[in-house]
Amino acid sequence: MIQTHLICASSPQAKGRVKRAHQTLQDRLVKELRLHGISTIEGANQFVMGFIADYNSRFAQSPSSAHDAHRPLRSHEKLDEVFRWKESRVLSMNLTIHYNRFIYLVEACPEALKLRGKEVEVHETFDGRVLLRVGSLDLRTVPFNPEGGVRQQDIDDNKYLATTLAKIRQDQLARDEQKLTRLKTLREKRKLEASLDARR
Repeated sequence: MIQTHLICASSPQAKGRVKRAHQTLQDRLVKELRLHGISTIEGANQFVMGFIADYNSRFAQSPSSAHDAHRPLRSHEKLDEVFRWKESRVLSMNLTIHYNRFIYLVEACPEALKLRGKEVEVHETFDGRVLLRVGSLDLRTVPFNPEGGVRQQDIDDNKYLATTLAKIRQDQLARDEQKLTRLKTLREKRKLEASLDARR
């Protein structure tokens, strides 16, 4: 009976082999993509399968043992939740957080009201969705980009954020009014005037 055990890459030599392989792949793959005129993610995804097969046929070595040391995925492990970008934010008294140039408005509910002034976790998924979580609780949120212009309706719809949004709206309108006097072309002026009228 052959006994096998997992050998971790805890030595400089083992780590060096991994790093050299990664460096070789990154260097070769970039040059191959350039030679084939590929500049899109879709094109790279189609090309990479053939590149891997060719690379392995030339450089792969058979393992000394056929034992598979990979650990199977456990029932409670969710890879979608593991492979997310996570950051901590403090939930304001107005039930908002700032993340990636957006204000996220948290729906007022008993659970959210108890969390005001406390840390919450921002989860950004691979497809760009942003979720707010505390433990196993997901908070319902609405993204709001103040750079797009605050309307009066936005203030009316968000009573917890009314004061903050009103201040942002006043600042934006004042800034755009000043900008209007500096614009030189009639087309730019009309575009900005239309934007101002829509937000008044």
